[in-house]
Amino acid sequence: MTKKRDKGAPPKNRPAAPLTPGYQFNDRIPPWPGEFIDLRRALFIGAIWCCLAVFLAVAVQANSLLWLKRLVLFASGAADPAFLFRGVTSLDIGLMIGFLGAIAASTFVHPALGIATMLLVRPWLDGYTYPSDNLYFMWAIWFIFAVWSLRQILRNRPLHFPLPALLLMAFLLVAYLTALDSAEWSRSHKALLLWFSYTVLFLVTVNVARTPLGWRIVAGAIVLSLVLESLYAWPHYRFVLPYMRFGLKNNPQMLMEFFNTAEFTPELARRLNLNRAFGTLLFPNAYGAFLILGIPLTGVAAWRSLQRLRAMHQALRARAKLGVLPGRFHDSAALLFGGLVWLAISALVFAEGMLYVSTRIAPLPAGFSNLWAALLILGAGSIPGIVCAVWASRRGFTPPLAWLRCLVLGAALGLQGICLWFTFSRGAMLALTLAAALTIAMLYFAGFIRDRILPRLDRLPGMRLILAGLLLVAALAAWPLAGQLEGSAGTLSAQQSDNAPAALGPGAIPRKPSAEVTVEGENLGLEHLRSPASFRVRLTYWRVGLSMFLDNMLSGVGLGNFGLLYPKYQYAGSYPVQESHNGYLQMFSETGLFGGALFGALWFAIVLYGARRTVTSPAIEDRPYSAALFAGLLAFLLHSGMDINFSHPTLIMFAMTAVALLYARGAENEEAVTPPPAARWLAIALLVCIGLSVGSSARLYLFDIGLNRGRFMNMAEWMKKELAPRFEVGRFFLEDVWRYKWDPQRPKPQIRVGDVRMLLRDTNTIWRMGTLYVPAGVNLKGYRPLEVNERVPDEAVLVIDAKTVTFARNAMVPPMTAWVENLSRIDARYPYSPELAAHLSEWHTLWAERLAGNAFDEDRRVYADRGVEWARRAVERSPSNKDLYVLLGGAIWLRSWLQPEPADWIAGFREAVQAYQTAAGLAPIIAHYKDLLGKVTIGLGEAMIAQEQDEEGRQLVERGNALREEARLFQLELNKRGL
Repeated sequence: MTKKRDKGAPPKNRPAAPLTPGYQFNDRIPPWPGEFIDLRRALFIGAIWCCLAVFLAVAVQANSLLWLKRLVLFASGAADPAFLFRGVTSLDIGLMIGFLGAIAASTFVHPALGIATMLLVRPWLDGYTYPSDNLYFMWAIWFIFAVWSLRQILRNRPLHFPLPALLLMAFLLVAYLTALDSAEWSRSHKALLLWFSYTVLFLVTVNVARTPLGWRIVAGAIVLSLVLESLYAWPHYRFVLPYMRFGLKNNPQMLMEFFNTAEFTPELARRLNLNRAFGTLLFPNAYGAFLILGIPLTGVAAWRSLQRLRAMHQALRARAKLGVLPGRFHDSAALLFGGLVWLAISALVFAEGMLYVSTRIAPLPAGFSNLWAALLILGAGSIPGIVCAVWASRRGFTPPLAWLRCLVLGAALGLQGICLWFTFSRGAMLALTLAAALTIAMLYFAGFIRDRILPRLDRLPGMRLILAGLLLVAALAAWPLAGQLEGSAGTLSAQQSDNAPAALGPGAIPRKPSAEVTVEGENLGLEHLRSPASFRVRLTYWRVGLSMFLDNMLSGVGLGNFGLLYPKYQYAGSYPVQESHNGYLQMFSETGLFGGALFGALWFAIVLYGARRTVTSPAIEDRPYSAALFAGLLAFLLHSGMDINFSHPTLIMFAMTAVALLYARGAENEEAVTPPPAARWLAIALLVCIGLSVGSSARLYLFDIGLNRGRFMNMAEWMKKELAPRFEVGRFFLEDVWRYKWDPQRPKPQIRVGDVRMLLRDTNTIWRMGTLYVPAGVNLKGYRPLEVNERVPDEAVLVIDAKTVTFARNAMVPPMTAWVENLSRIDARYPYSPELAAHLSEWHTLWAERLAGNAFDEDRRVYADRGVEWARRAVERSPSNKDLYVLLGGAIWLRSWLQPEPADWIAGFREAVQAYQTAAGLAPIIAHYKDLLGKVTIGLGEAMIAQEQDEEGRQLVERGNALREEARLFQLELNKRGL
């Protein structure tokens, strides 16, 4: 009896089917990678993280993680329970713990998985707008490096330290030394922590990605991150932006919450009306830089997928000619594969549908219900899932996966190109075009470059090559500034007048811009792309940055301090800004000549290495990916000469990862050797630095957590969101309420109960302060008195009358005092913030000015002294901040006015005038500070006249009037030009 042949086996006496070179079928489930830890351990770690995720989900749903928030707040110094903000949930701390837990679990399986997990989450937490969120990613990077390096050291495995790592370390050393004398240490401290994390990220990635599997994991994470961001950015551009403008127009409280203003300013309206895609990066130009960094890699991945698909069909035809049937997938595995496809497509449709439905301004069509939505979501992925399952069952795993990979990458490339267009970032599109053209030309002339150009470059001394690179970077940083140094601060020259908005052409800011926001917004077109307006505005930034560098050539102003020192070097006709929009020039300005030179040498070495890898790669399969990484990095670096890429944590983290992949691509086939002792000691030194950085960053983290009152994600500007509103409540009770007591004819003071509760939680005390009113109802207008037994909502209004004015004012003094004491304890945890010191000075100055009466007369001079003391601390922490000198001058003036002896008045007033004069010198073209200087000079002159020092007093009055008139005329001149 003839033995039955297996369906998938080749016929007897026939040779095995020849496969296309370089292609191999995977008809079985791939085995567990040998580079990962043991499968059982990996499953155990995964099970632990799943249990943690379930626990966190239940705890978040039950809101039972508040004890942990209170514990962290207590560690920050905020011992008062009132610091835990009202309406708090456990969602943010649950997400934070889950994210860090996922990083830890994936890192133990393989460090490349930890890096990939971090890259997938990084774009969704904007580190530029919410800088405190960067600390989570810093800790994740340091943890990954610690786990990897300890394994390498203990197992005597190699450590790879390429040239960019050494240049980054040298740059960090120079940046730290220059930051010791920086304009503001707190800014430099945060920037140093960030750049140290970038250095560690490069080191761990370039070592982890030396193997093909590690390289594919990290590169795949970059491509997947771009895909996910584009899937969000497109519907965000189409649906979320109009919905956001609609909400801002109809909800003033939303406008105050997100933009800290009660009405639209012309500049805010202009920015909101522009229809530009930006996704989660919040800036269209930043999103454009993110896209151009990864589009070449996505394009090459799509092209290689198409090649593999073609090779697969050739192999299938070859097997069919020989009569070899394709392998079969096990039915359960095929069903699992189809189910995963179905789940992925349904999840995508659900996410996009929720984004569309939740941002609908008009109601949904009649008859559309949740049932129809569920059927649409479930049915969207059912057909592709069934097709993939049947296909895998009959033809094996390879064909459906190859088609899916090709279709997904092709669609992703097209979507990324569309999103790049709708960013309307001319610099990004131009940079990508130039980088792609140069890369293609290099590939076309690879033989000529390899045989003729590179040998000659190799014969050049290394120092000459480095000097040539520095000259190239210097030209990239300063080429727009040639011939633009004439003109001086405080005057408008003819050439500077040409840079005024009236002369900027199409797309320029009008002289009288509109403050109206429309739901549909303003669509941009080719005329906006052709407009030179933004370039001319950037030109003013660069001229100021060059002046800053020339004035601080050796030491710089300190890493992260460009925006702080900008007003000091600003000239009439330049626009206010916080970043130079030229990353190379900004590094020269902040870290001086040596720091800027090292920074330029770093990127020049990277570009040179990438170009060499592109034309000399020994493997034809390796060259496209090296070229893609080189093109993306070159486009990113070109765009950095026009924007803030080096200041954006998300962008620079992805750029450093791409650099590491480029270097790892060239080193993956090198033989592993035992590391020299220097490399091992360098890794140990980095581990020590990581330990110190963790402690330093923990102080900063607790400081931010305390001032954000327990918010663990998207920690906003605590000065605007938390501190300023409470200060206004205190000002209301100490000023408005007290004025009403002495002038009962004034309107009765009223305030929202929710605002009062920011300082005072006791509802019974609030009842005794006056009469409470609530909205009359949905269909009724006005307010009605609140009944005694009713709940007091935050929307209620407290109206204070003549009988309760004294009680209301005095009842608020203890909670205000407790609030300030908590702020003082938080400041002790991180005594480097000038903003918090200035805020504490404002509180004590307010008390010294307004706490009058029998109970407080003795304390007024004490409060005034404390106000001056905190103002001096603020100035010591940021000696170049003009606003802090204004604060100091006001505090000294008030303290002098409270002195009993007139002679003490004059001495104090002179000191206050000196502080205002310093402020005016730090902002020579801002008329407001010159006007303030004129006012206090007049006040000093009048005080001297009152003390019979007539001659000097009259001179001071005349000088003050002249300063005020000069400030008025100068402001009028700027207003004519829209500045």
